[in-house]
Amino acid sequence: MAFIKTKTVLRLVVLNNDDNIVSEVNVKFSAYDDAVSDGYVFNTDFPVNLDTDVDTSSESFVQFDNLTEDIVLGWCSDQITDLESACESLINERNNPPAPPTVEKSIPW
Repeated sequence: MAFIKTKTVLRLVVLNNDDNIVSEVNVKFSAYDDAVSDGYVFNTDFPVNLDTDVDTSSESFVQFDNLTEDIVLGWCSDQITDLESACESLINERNNPPAPPTVEKSIPW
């Protein structure tokens, strides 16, 4: 059993100034268990708000035109990790539901 996960940046929102500091990232996240052929597929789009109080003169500052999807997803890694954990539990529950607490039985006579 392996969970297959994909993450894609759908949209970036930047501050309306010359620095083009990214303030929000919209991420599409999908996951499924490849061991279950007709299993549940988890899909969601979610926003990640970023801290915009950054030093644009720092060596680690990346200009907007030099951003890559990997860099931006790295900024969202904490939120993505939390979502991955939650969705694995949900997928397991959907693909392997617990036994019902009661069942109907035929009358024995």
